[in-house]
Parts: sequence; structure tokens; C-alpha cells
Amino acid sequence: MFLIIWRGWGILVLPIAAVAFIAAMTLADFMMSLQVSRYIADPIGFTTVFAAAGAGIWFMAKALTGRNKRTLVDPATGQQFVYGSNAGSLFFIPTRFWAFIVLAVGIMVGLSMGLDNASATASDTAAIDSASQTSL
Repeated sequence: MFLIIWRGWGILVLPIAAVAFIAAMTLADFMMSLQVSRYIADPIGFTTVFAAAGAGIWFMAKALTGRNKRTLVDPATGQQFVYGSNAGSLFFIPTRFWAFIVLAVGIMVGLSMGLDNASATASDTAAIDSASQTSL
């Protein structure tokens, strides 16, 4: 069982991240259909799309924060209090911070794919070199 805790519009982070993941996979497949190497397509696709998802979450949070502002005045002190709506939270983390978390995840996934692909390329090259030397 998995428990999802949100407040306000914080739940929108999940569908935005899911759409970003599907878009990243689609972009990587499209780039590979254009004969772009998988070693380039996967990291660029994930990093780009998750950066766009982070920007989308940020702008959504900015648009939802501060709507319906009300100013209340304390009659005894004359101090003003401004109340407004906020964008909510997901797992007790405010929605605006999820933009940076999604961006960081995209960068980490892109870097890990790039490093995996670089090590795979290096090992493939070493295997080809050793095979060519044994055949001579």
C-alpha cells in the first residue's frame, strides 16, 4: 500500500511528472528514429523533458500562489495581514520546490545514462580492439 499526501493543488505534480516521463521516452525514440545514437538520445531526452516539467511545475505554482488575496487589519494595532491561496504541497514539500526536485531527478537520470553509455562505449571499443588484435 502506498500513501500519497497532498494539500491543495500539490497533486498536480504527479501527472506532470508522469507526462514528462512519457514525453522523454517518446522524444528518445523519435531521436533514435532520426538515426541519432542511443548514447546521445537518452540523456538529452530525459534531461530536456524533465527540465521542461520542472519549469511547468514552477509556473503552475507561481500562477496558483497569491490568488484571492485578502488584507485583514488588526483594529487594536493597525497591523495589516495579507492572506492568499498557495499552490499546496505534495508529501509536505511545497509545490514550488517540486520544480527543482523534478529538474534534479532529470539531470541525475540524464547523467547516469550518459555515464552508463560512456562506459558501455569504452568497453565495446576495448572488446573490438582485443578481437581485432587476436584475429591478426
